[in-house]
Amino acid sequence: GIYLKSGRVWRIKITGEKKLDKIPISVLTNVEGAQVYIDGVKQPEGTNFKVTAGKHTIEIKKQGYKTLKKEINVDENNTLFNFKLQRMK
Repeated sequence: GIYLKSGRVWRIKITGEKKLDKIPISVLTNVEGAQVYIDGVKQPEGTNFKVTAGKHTIEIKKQGYKTLKKEINVDENNTLFNFKLQRMK
């Protein structure tokens, strides 16, 4: 319920005190429909997820491709992860 009126000045105080509980990350792959697991938990379909800051184990699976398992380190400056799955021979 904030209504702005002509000629009225508003002050906004921005602080860096609040820490994010979960950080949004993007996990991209070269294969459409790959299943993403973070710390052993199957994630919903898509490329955007929310995790806590710190180290996580990511596993990406797709039938016909080698399973990829990596450790990632998530922080506010490290949120984009791009992985390439290799086709099984």
